[in-house]
Amino acid sequence: MEVQQVLEAYEEEVKKQAVKSSKVLCLFAMIFFPLFGVIDAKVHPEVLTELVSIRGALFLFYLGSFLYIRKIHSFDQPMMTFGFLILVGGVGITLMNYIIGFEQSPKYIGIILVMLAASVLTPKDGFHVFQLNAMVLFTYTFGAFVALGSEFITNSVLLFNLAVMLLIAALGSIGAHYVHASRERLFFNLYESNKIKDILKNQMKSRKESLEELVAENAEQRAAIEKALSLRDEFISIASHELKTPIAVLKTQAELIKMGCEDESMRLSDEDKLSLLKNMNTNLDNISRLIDDMRDVTRIQSGNLELHKVKANLNDLMTRIISNFRMSDGVQIEFLEEDKDVVGTWDAFRLEQVFVNLLSNAIKYGAKSKSPKVTLFKPSAERVMVEIRDFGEGLSSEQIKLLYKKYTRIENVKGRGLGLGLYITKKIIEAHGGNISVESEVGKGSTFKVELPLES
Repeated sequence: MEVQQVLEAYEEEVKKQAVKSSKVLCLFAMIFFPLFGVIDAKVHPEVLTELVSIRGALFLFYLGSFLYIRKIHSFDQPMMTFGFLILVGGVGITLMNYIIGFEQSPKYIGIILVMLAASVLTPKDGFHVFQLNAMVLFTYTFGAFVALGSEFITNSVLLFNLAVMLLIAALGSIGAHYVHASRERLFFNLYESNKIKDILKNQMKSRKESLEELVAENAEQRAAIEKALSLRDEFISIASHELKTPIAVLKTQAELIKMGCEDESMRLSDEDKLSLLKNMNTNLDNISRLIDDMRDVTRIQSGNLELHKVKANLNDLMTRIISNFRMSDGVQIEFLEEDKDVVGTWDAFRLEQVFVNLLSNAIKYGAKSKSPKVTLFKPSAERVMVEIRDFGEGLSSEQIKLLYKKYTRIENVKGRGLGLGLYITKKIIEAHGGNISVESEVGKGSTFKVELPLES
């Protein structure tokens, strides 16, 4: 809370208290003045008319003030209003005392009320109140001296009145000083309490926000863990299936060869044996590839993927990879070399792993009627680009977002796998300081672009 707000709250509270005190004062005056008017009729009948007039005027004044105060909730000038009500009473009593006569009434009562009003009306500290009370006391003393003359010094009643008024002046000054000090303390305490309240409120708000963030973060972490566990279970299931299939085929092929050796009627020709051995070799390669993929993921996650970089000719590397596909699978791949003899520092084994994976995907997911196309060129003097395009079904924007996540296989896409190939491919390319991107259109195929620095 700002200082101005605290000050406004403090002033509003003072105004409300002044209204309550003023109501009590008016009620007391409305009872006091008529009550003592009855006594005046018996004790001072000679000046009854004057006294009744003054008491009646005071009664009407306080009655009107009370009725007015009842309609409002606070004073704009609370201390001024309360002090004025006291001052009117003090002046009225003093006036009645002088009408009755000096010897018949204690005139200092009215003067005391006047000094009390001065203490309330003075918005300063005790020293200023004492100055004002001293002026009132001096005026009273001077009037008494003029009225009594030489009797002033020997009049014990007058001297007693002066002593009482002097004491009241001192007490009023001390009281005003403490009232002024208590106001400052009240304001300071109010300010500090609200300041502390605001600090605690802000701390509670901050802690609540931190707790909400922590809960949200824990929820996200829990969701991530649950997703990771789900992916792990799915990976184990897929890996088991991917390993089980070639092992089962190997076992069947081995059984056929064994039976041909043991049973003359089931003897295999050399051509059949060669075909079975080729298939067994292919299945062993698949098992080896799956194991290598899992080992590569472990190396990547632990930060232990090592690159053995040497000078290599990328044109020769791509030519050899494409030739292997042509010989093993009989697939025709179009190879366009816009730049010849592109030499750089790379890990040739890892780059072969990258392009074999990309070409395998292009063959697997591409159109059977149209061969994949490979383009090699240098977009700048320091970098080389290899584009591998297939003419298959293509990928949607949502499918592209999932391409490089491990253990993720895209739905509605033919073929099986561990969902590791493109994840490993991307990490190997990034380890060389390069990047991989894809452009795809559903129904028209996809183009994977691999950009590498010549010196990585």
